[in-house]
Amino acid sequence: YGLKGDKLNEPKPSDYQENKIDKHSDDEVPSIAIIPFDNKGKEEDVFYAYGISADLISDCSGAGLIRVAGLNDIEKLDYRNLKYDELSKNLFVRYVATGTLWKMGEMFQLSVELYDTKNKKVVWLDRWQEKWDNLPTIKGSLSDGLLKALDTKPKVEQKVDTTNPEAYEFYLKAKHNYSKRENIDDTEIARGLLNKSIELDDNLLVAKVLLGTTYREMGDYDKAMEIYILALKKAEKIGDKRGMGASLNSIGIVYGIKGDYDKALDYYGRSLAIKEELGDKRGMGVSLGNIGTVHYIKGYLDKTLNYVGRSLAILDRSLAIFEELDDKYGMGGILSNIGNLHKNEGDYDKALDYYERSLAIKEELGNKYEMVSTLSNIGMVHSTKGDYKALDYYDRSLVITENLGDERRMGIMLFNIGHVHWSKGDYGKAEEYLEKSLALQKEIGLKWFELETTTSLYLTYKHLGKAYDVAEIHSLIKDTEIIEFELNYALYQLLEDKSYLETAYNQVQEKASAMEEELAQKFLSYLIPKAIGEEWEKVK
Repeated sequence: YGLKGDKLNEPKPSDYQENKIDKHSDDEVPSIAIIPFDNKGKEEDVFYAYGISADLISDCSGAGLIRVAGLNDIEKLDYRNLKYDELSKNLFVRYVATGTLWKMGEMFQLSVELYDTKNKKVVWLDRWQEKWDNLPTIKGSLSDGLLKALDTKPKVEQKVDTTNPEAYEFYLKAKHNYSKRENIDDTEIARGLLNKSIELDDNLLVAKVLLGTTYREMGDYDKAMEIYILALKKAEKIGDKRGMGASLNSIGIVYGIKGDYDKALDYYGRSLAIKEELGDKRGMGVSLGNIGTVHYIKGYLDKTLNYVGRSLAILDRSLAIFEELDDKYGMGGILSNIGNLHKNEGDYDKALDYYERSLAIKEELGNKYEMVSTLSNIGMVHSTKGDYKALDYYDRSLVITENLGDERRMGIMLFNIGHVHWSKGDYGKAEEYLEKSLALQKEIGLKWFELETTTSLYLTYKHLGKAYDVAEIHSLIKDTEIIEFELNYALYQLLEDKSYLETAYNQVQEKASAMEEELAQKFLSYLIPKAIGEEWEKVK
C-alpha cells in the first residue's frame, strides 16, 4: 500500500520488487515444514522459540487445505544440520519455514524465511521487533504471513489465545518442559506451570487441554476428564470453536479408553462437526479415523450389531481426506486400520492388500515404530492361513522392537515367532521363544496376552513330555474377557475339553455366516478354521 496526493511523491511498485511475496499458485495442496526457530538469546529462553514454533504448526495445520509436517516427525531428524532439499525429502513437503528469535530484555527480535524447494528460492522473508507485552500476538503474525504466502486462508478467523503475556509465557514454558520430559518430576513441573498460566487467564484453553492430557497420558483418566469438561464448558461460554473441538475430541479419547464407546462416538461426532465448520481438513481426517475405529469395536463386541459397513465407509472418508492432502503419515495409519477391519472379518486377502500398502508408505517414511505393528499384522494373516512366511515378517518386526527397546512389543513378537515354530513342529525353538516372551510379559505386567502365551508354551511342554500347571490355565481363563477361535482351539488341544472346540467351531461358523459365499468358502479353507471344522466333525 502507498499514499498518493498532490504533495506526496507516489511510490513506484518497481522499487519494491525485492520484498514482493511470490504466493503459492500451483494446483497441488501446499505442504510445509515449520522448523523450530533458533533461539539466539540465552539458553533459558529456548522455550519461547520452541513453544511459538509448536503453536504455529498447530495453527497452520487447522487452516484448511494444507499439509503441515508434525513436530514429532521434524524432531526425529537432525534438522539443524540438514539443507532445505534434505528437509523437503525427509518430510515430504515443498516449503520449509525457518526462523530465529532473540529476546533482549523486554524486546524480541524475530526473523522468518519461507523457502520453496521446487523453484529453489525464498518466497517470503521478514524481520521485525516486538515488545514482550506483545508476546501472545507474535504467533498470530507469523501464521498470517505464512498462510498468505501459501495462498491459504482459514475458514474462520483465528483468535489470539490470550492477551496476557505472562500467562502465555507460563504456557510456553510448560509446553516445552512437558515435550522434553524425562521423568515424573518433569511432568509435575509442567503441571505447576500450566496451573499458574490458567490462574492468570482462565480463558487460555490450550493450557487447560494440555493439563488434562498430562493426566490422561499418566493413566489418571478421571482427573483428565474433570479438566477436559471444565475446558469444554469455558470454550462454549466464550464461543471458542477451536477450544471446543479440542476439548470434545479429548473427552472422546478418554471415553474410548474406558470402553464407553457410545459416549466416545458422541463426543468424536461433535468434534468432527466443529472441524468441518472450521474447515480443518486434517482434523476431519483424524476424527473420522477415530469414529470409524470405534464403530468397528462396537460391532466386534456386540455381535447383534453390524457396524462393519458403516466403519468401512467412515474410514474410507478419512483415507480420502489424507489422500487429498497427500498426508502420507495419515494414509499409512488409516490403511492399516482398514486392514485390521478386513482381517478381523476374515477377509485375509483384502487385509494383506491394505497392510502392504500401509507398510510401503511407512517404509518410505522410515517410520520404524509404526512399521512394527504392520509387519506383525501381515505375519498374523500368513500364520492363520498356514503360510510359514509369517516368520520373515515377525523376525523383521522383532529386530526393530529390539533396536527401539520396546519391551511390550518385543514380548508379543517373541510369542508370535514361538507360536509359528510350534505350528511347524519345531518344539525346541518354540519353547525357547515362548519362555522368553512369557518372562518378559510378567516382568512388564503385560497381562492381557498371558493366557495365549501360556497356552502355547504348555502345549509345547505337552509335546515335549514336560509337566505344566493346568490350574494356572483355568485361572487365566477366568481373567480373560474375550477368547477368539484360535485360542479356544489351542485350549481344546491342551485341556482336551470338547467345550472349547465346540466354542471355536461356533465362532468360525458365525464368522463365515456373515460373509458372502465365496469369501466364506475361502475362509473355511484356511489352516486353522479348516482344522477346527475337521476336528469337530470327528468328535461331535
